[in-house]
Amino acid sequence: MNKVLLIFYGGNQLSEKKGSFVSVEKESDINKWMQAIPEISLMAQIKTVFIDRNNKILDKDNIKKLIHYIEDNIDKVDGIVILNDTDTIPLLANQLFWQIQNPSKPIVITGSNVIEQDNEFLPDLSFKANLINAIQVVNSDLNEVSVIYGNRVILAPKIVRTKLHDLNIFKSIDKEYLAKIDFGLSIKSRIKDKRKAKYYYDFKYDFLFFNTVPDIKILEVLLNEDSNLKIIVFKALPNQIIEREKLVKVFNLAQKNKKLVIFYNQIGFGKDFFKDTILTISKISPECLTTKLSWILGKTKDEKKIRNLLKKNIQGEFLN
Repeated sequence: MNKVLLIFYGGNQLSEKKGSFVSVEKESDINKWMQAIPEISLMAQIKTVFIDRNNKILDKDNIKKLIHYIEDNIDKVDGIVILNDTDTIPLLANQLFWQIQNPSKPIVITGSNVIEQDNEFLPDLSFKANLINAIQVVNSDLNEVSVIYGNRVILAPKIVRTKLHDLNIFKSIDKEYLAKIDFGLSIKSRIKDKRKAKYYYDFKYDFLFFNTVPDIKILEVLLNEDSNLKIIVFKALPNQIIEREKLVKVFNLAQKNKKLVIFYNQIGFGKDFFKDTILTISKISPECLTTKLSWILGKTKDEKKIRNLLKKNIQGEFLN
């Protein structure tokens, strides 16, 4: 029987009945929680650990603590299942995807999706199935950082939230899945990097990500010489026409004040405009771009290296 490390990092509310939940808020809650889902103990030897986030979900110190714990314990088990809040699963999955490269064992992330409706909490009836399926993924030796929710196993950089409350609240951007679960686990082969696992602990969020291009007055403040920001990412919508006046202003300010400006959209650009200063990135999810950039900034502050690493397909993170 395989050994599975189950990490309680959030998102662990098990529903006993409508409106009644069992959750783990501290280490001593785990035993009662495990009694509510005996099925997983029949599938694997479960080792549990509670990581106290102190209500700081994506706090850098908490994530570093999680990475250290994974590195220290992954060789003692056959795989790891991490429970996390569904709202932050895409960001956490992508952060681990960059900070833990070429994992030697499966690292599977899932969680419960409890939502409030009409002044009551609706139980996530799929959560027990998610846990059971996560154990199946560990037993399959699918050595990736992946997310299981419903019957889909999704590689971290491809995950996107699609629905509020459903069996499958996540999907893959390009509709390609690592595996699907029906009567069994159907795995799609993926070329794996043969290098040894590499763990990183330095990552920085010294940048801003905007969902649109703000007006010129705000641009002048953001790209001012005295601003501490060195990198700014603007999301350019596929059908959005950006005023040329704005583009020229962004170009001139970035060039004058030595700022790196990134224009991002998921689909692509017709051409690299102002390519010497403004970098265009596409065919990557926003969560993956954000965490990739934080990983890069943990390695270098050299603008040329940052540009090269952002454009380079390092872990198969770019979509076809």
